[in-house]
Amino acid sequence: KTWLSPEDLKGKVAIRSKPKPSDQPNVTEETAQDLLRKEAESLKAEDENNSDDETTESEVKEVEELQKLMYIKNMKQRPKIKDDGTGVEFAKQEGVSSSSFKETKMLELAKPGERARDLAAYARDHLVRIYPRGSRVTSTNYDPTPAWNAGCQVVALNYQTKTMPVWLNQGKFSENGYSGYVLKPDVMMAESNLWTADFNTLTPKKLNIKLMSGHYLPKPLGAGDRSEVIDPYVEIKLHSLTKEPQSYKTKVVDNNGFNPVWNETIMFDVYSNDLDLLSFVVKDKDTFNSDDFIAQNVIPISSMRTGYRVIPLRQANDTPIPHAFLFAKCSWAD
Repeated sequence: KTWLSPEDLKGKVAIRSKPKPSDQPNVTEETAQDLLRKEAESLKAEDENNSDDETTESEVKEVEELQKLMYIKNMKQRPKIKDDGTGVEFAKQEGVSSSSFKETKMLELAKPGERARDLAAYARDHLVRIYPRGSRVTSTNYDPTPAWNAGCQVVALNYQTKTMPVWLNQGKFSENGYSGYVLKPDVMMAESNLWTADFNTLTPKKLNIKLMSGHYLPKPLGAGDRSEVIDPYVEIKLHSLTKEPQSYKTKVVDNNGFNPVWNETIMFDVYSNDLDLLSFVVKDKDTFNSDDFIAQNVIPISSMRTGYRVIPLRQANDTPIPHAFLFAKCSWAD
């Protein structure tokens, strides 16, 4: 089998599952409760053994009809770090297949340099899924950008926790109208020095953001009408291929959520228009307690347009906030 294009898959459902061991008989009748119990036991054992999301003979058997419908087979893959600690060796797999790695394994494989290059090369022909480690009992999340930047296609998050990782995910997939997928850029589909380049020797593009003002900023969610007027400021961060995000925090404007004015200019070094994301987070300065979240938005650099721009603001759950926006001027410098 070969991969079908997104155009070929329109209107279809692609089933990704675990292949049935050939020496096991089919089981045609199992209750939903039995299936859920077995799957829970499988996931628990998988996390304890630090293994990948692959099948064993004790796991749920699949009926013959499902085997015939299966398009993507989830196969065991145990990549090996080369002896010199640089690149990664993957076992050869034929056909349309996928493999799953825990976030800790992903961070090991997606280390900037030859490892990320080799993972991206493997992900050109195979589906790679990343999932949170089981010890995240409070449903916290990991940073998904290293996985995306190394070509991983399915980066699973604890979606019930609405913080920066989930906002990055929402911003990443806003580029294609929230349709559920974005195409990999051309640079990731061919041999490239994107992952092994020394950023100290490269000349980045300069993105200038002049943040002028905010408008109709709401009070913190749950605050009453009689609560204090907010003291807003904005945190702007570029999430990029470089090791550390570039960030900037504006001054605090006291007692003005209606039309606070900043008129501050920030310059960011952009190394990849196709992969970098720019986040805006508005907060309310609190003298005695932690600062309150007000609004956010994440924009792919590839979607940025030059000139005077309105940046619509969204709640933590990505719901648009009516009328609330930031006003900025965007430009590129040589």
